[in-house]
Amino acid sequence: MSRKKWHFRIFCHATKENEISHKNIPSVVEEYLEQCIQAGLSEVRIVHGRGVGVQRNIVRSLLEKHPLVDSFQDASPEAGGWGATVVVLKRAG
Repeated sequence: MSRKKWHFRIFCHATKENEISHKNIPSVVEEYLEQCIQAGLSEVRIVHGRGVGVQRNIVRSLLEKHPLVDSFQDASPEAGGWGATVVVLKRAG
């Protein structure tokens, strides 16, 4: 089975319509990664916004020790630059 990439993305930055508090980011990202693995995705994007880097640091702290994550890096400029993180997921199983 081939693995898909860039099929889903999650937004972790707060807007007027979307109030994700800093304390909720880890559980939201955790659930997102688990669902992406189940969907057979190999690479996903997490949009955390640029700001002062609080959400970015929370997301990356989680990714550094997450067992489903192989690697991560800033997105390309066209995909959000340092306001988004591209995550390469490990194979399920």
